[in-house]
Amino acid sequence: MTDFGFPLVEVSGSSYEMGYQHGAQVAGLILRCIDWIANLVNLPVDVLARNALAFLPILQAFSPAFVEEVRGLAVVGHQPLLKPGESFEYTSWTRLATPHGTMRGTFFCMTEDAHAFDAPIEPFTLAKASALH
Repeated sequence: MTDFGFPLVEVSGSSYEMGYQHGAQVAGLILRCIDWIANLVNLPVDVLARNALAFLPILQAFSPAFVEEVRGLAVVGHQPLLKPGESFEYTSWTRLATPHGTMRGTFFCMTEDAHAFDAPIEPFTLAKASALH
């Protein structure tokens, strides 16, 4: 760390590999920065991501290497690249105020050529372990 609290990030390889290494070394800092921006502008992270995608063609024309570096950086936040037929298991938890509840929603996804889409999550039951038989 420097006197200013910024980590020294050392990377090498292709643009994508450097982005991946960067993200792996400072993943927590990146997530805190994204949360800070979301709170600052009072928008959810998925909306920020969609808005950022509007600039993708401009960035791609300006610096394809930069776009590849950012793609590598994004992979670190548990955003795997899945081939057809592959799967990824996501684990999470929450505190429940009641013995039972439900959850539903969407995952923000992106194709390899940066087309965004939402993958729906069908409603499922949540239950406190102590409430199970």
